[in-house]
Amino acid sequence: MKTIEDRMQEILALEGKHIPSVAKKKEVKLLPEVLADQEIVGQVVSGIYNKGIGILVATQRRLVFIDKGLFGLKVEEFPLQKISSIQYELGLLGGKIKIHTSSNVAEISSVETEATKQFVGHVRASLAEPNTPTAPASGSHDLVDQLKQLAELKAAGILTEQEFSKQKAKLLS
Repeated sequence: MKTIEDRMQEILALEGKHIPSVAKKKEVKLLPEVLADQEIVGQVVSGIYNKGIGILVATQRRLVFIDKGLFGLKVEEFPLQKISSIQYELGLLGGKIKIHTSSNVAEISSVETEATKQFVGHVRASLAEPNTPTAPASGSHDLVDQLKQLAELKAAGILTEQEFSKQKAKLLS
């Protein structure tokens, strides 16, 4: 089983100015029991969801909101294959992330502005990966659309050059 030290190393290896503050959250200590050993933390932000303050973690399988409140632990997961889209809004006091599934729209608010764009970009790239069940069936038209979407994410500053190149290589392989 992965330890808290293993999970901290995964988080600290991520890019972003918000990572040190997120790493101090009490919910991070719960990652070894909430995540499966095979899951790898790809991105993490803090925010408010359903009146609870916690962290939203992206792995290669799902998004998980963890809230260690005064009266217990709340964990809600969003499997990637059930996510139809993900959006963000930026405001003066931070950002909002909206996760759309077939039956729900989950809104995580009070997310650090730069972290909002970075998190959503990471999830969109994960959803666009060919091995993700939600990716469209292979075909030249779908491939062109996916490449255009990646280019738009890069142009908007959501994906870094490195993330763009990695995802483009996956699509073209």
